[in-house]
Amino acid sequence: TRGLPTLWLRFREMQSNAGEIANYLVDASHVQSVNYPGLENNRGGYSYGENARRLFTGWDGEFAPGYMLSFFLEGRTEEDQTLRAERFLQYIARKNDQFWNRSMVVAVSLGGFVTLIERPGGGTHATINPAERALWGIRGGLLRLSIGTSPFEDTVSMLEKAMRYAFQKGSQSLRRSG
Repeated sequence: TRGLPTLWLRFREMQSNAGEIANYLVDASHVQSVNYPGLENNRGGYSYGENARRLFTGWDGEFAPGYMLSFFLEGRTEEDQTLRAERFLQYIARKNDQFWNRSMVVAVSLGGFVTLIERPGGGTHATINPAERALWGIRGGLLRLSIGTSPFEDTVSMLEKAMRYAFQKGSQSLRRSG
């Protein structure tokens, strides 16, 4: 309960960061679509529109789209998307070996002050039948972010570096090793 007095401050910062990150991802190269209720222009993703404004309200009655978002990476096939998403996460996991460099962490959770990222098809929803996952829109290239309070610039920097790693030359026709 010690953190309750500052919860609203953290939530407000996380939500603001989520909106900025979602808008960044909409225009980012190699991103097929973005899902975030606060987006006005949702290239390729679900359009929430007025439903979101009606459903997502905060303690003050204002629009509160939250701090969770997801996005799909581009790929020629679903397998290609999945492998690129795995490479994306590998980059972030490797870069987080140094404690002081943790603007983003690969983890299955819903929140905290650090931005968390995971691939639902290989984590939270891995035990669900693939056909059922597909009906829910959970395909291999889907990445989910739980945005934290890390500065926007740090989060975008990590996303850009992970994107370059996932799409670097020589990885166009990715194959599972082993």
